[in-house]
Amino acid sequence: MQRHLPLSRARKAAGVLVVAAALAASALGGGTAGAASLATWDKLAECESGGNWSLNSGNGYYGGIQFSLSTWQSMGGTQYAAYPHQATREQQITIGEKLLDTAGENQWPVCGPQVGLGSDPADPFPTTPSEPPMAEGMSPIIGVGDINKTGVADFVARGSDGHLYTYMGIGDGSFSGRTDLGGGWNQYDMVIGAGDINKTGVPDLLARDKTTGHLYSYMGTGDGKFSGRTDLGGGWDQYNLIVGAGDMNSTGVADIIARDGNGDLWIYMGIGDGKFTGRTKIGYGWNQYDTIVGVGDINKTGVPDLVARDKATGHLYSYMGIGDGTLSGRTDLGGGWDQYTAIAGPGDINSTGVADLIARDGNGDLYTYMGIGDGKFTGRTKTGYGYNIYS
Repeated sequence: MQRHLPLSRARKAAGVLVVAAALAASALGGGTAGAASLATWDKLAECESGGNWSLNSGNGYYGGIQFSLSTWQSMGGTQYAAYPHQATREQQITIGEKLLDTAGENQWPVCGPQVGLGSDPADPFPTTPSEPPMAEGMSPIIGVGDINKTGVADFVARGSDGHLYTYMGIGDGSFSGRTDLGGGWNQYDMVIGAGDINKTGVPDLLARDKTTGHLYSYMGTGDGKFSGRTDLGGGWDQYNLIVGAGDMNSTGVADIIARDGNGDLWIYMGIGDGKFTGRTKIGYGWNQYDTIVGVGDINKTGVPDLVARDKATGHLYSYMGIGDGTLSGRTDLGGGWDQYTAIAGPGDINSTGVADLIARDGNGDLYTYMGIGDGKFTGRTKTGYGYNIYS
């Protein structure tokens, strides 16, 4: 992909003067108002740097949207990092907003107009969110399994606009572009990939309304979409986390696991008609984890497993399903997982017969970890960027 630099060769020497003049005009009330959505900033980064927010191009321009060092300094970027590429995506966009406001989209003379930077009035970081955040431990990127009957697992993500989007697995560990399933999902603080709870061969969704404590099911129709909701009853607000665990008791129906405020873990067994049995306690002390994920079968026993991240250490642990609705003791999969703001288990995304993981970092980049078959995973592969639009 051709990468366009923000200042042409002819303008490099003049760049600081252009910014300085714009700042002076702004101070006198003559600045150009500007803002842009995260999606537009990501498009700009794709055009400028191939979407690499950590890029040092070696020609005097840095970061995802290719600041010169003098521009970065004049815009106050050094409050975040000495060089632009050392700052986070959000910090680079914050400084980009200041530059756009004071000097306009032509500070990126090719890519700015090309992506519509100056014509997008949205605030990338609105002070009042348009939806409640996901509940503790819930990922806005949700593994759902194979919802379009291609034999490859998929995932869904909830946008800041309250819409739910699907990303279909292609079979090589990557995903198609997104499809909008419609709005109204911002009424829920939990959206859960539940697995097949009604024995149709297609995975389903659950969603909790935090206001009422009711849990609703949405049945997969097999074409990547879901039916209208069914009310499964109230009382689910006693849990700070609900996880789609898969078929934990070998009945052919998916089950769910829930953690209460005391850190106790409970399992609800799927009956086969979209409903569940009463709960059974299967563990305690799970409040040490800030993320618990149903990952599917990662050790080739035919029973799904869980992974959980320790919020204090950043280590990820696996718990293997035994087949009777309970779990084995934990195995340490290593540290460094605290770099991720979302972790999800979509299922088998590379057609090896072993479930895999996906994870989003603080820059919004999406990575895959492929299941090996012994409960462990390969190193990560970057498969996308711009996923910070999901919350």
